[in-house]
Amino acid sequence: MSKIKTLSPHVPYSEELGNFFKNQRQKSGLSQWEMAEALGYETAQVVSNWERGVQSPPFAKLTDVCKLLKVSPDAMIRKLLNVQQSIYTSSLKSSKKVSVGRRVATSSRRA
Repeated sequence: MSKIKTLSPHVPYSEELGNFFKNQRQKSGLSQWEMAEALGYETAQVVSNWERGVQSPPFAKLTDVCKLLKVSPDAMIRKLLNVQQSIYTSSLKSSKKVSVGRRVATSSRRA
């Protein structure tokens, strides 16, 4: 399972989303530098960070990112919803594990 992070007010990040950005950028024939410059950044490191999961793009830049990557807003929204669903599912699984552990610990004290 991929490592999942949430960075606000940025797009939720997952390894899957980073790979999506990288693949779409490459398909669009853009270097990291060209993409960063077109988005108003002074260094390609910003785009590299998105692709590696160190940072995620801010929501305010998504329209421009879609245009540069030649991705429809609908496709981007579907991808983001899938990532958000993964985050939600992962957090539910984590909270259930903690709850089960607490119940076991509580019931063993009573015995």
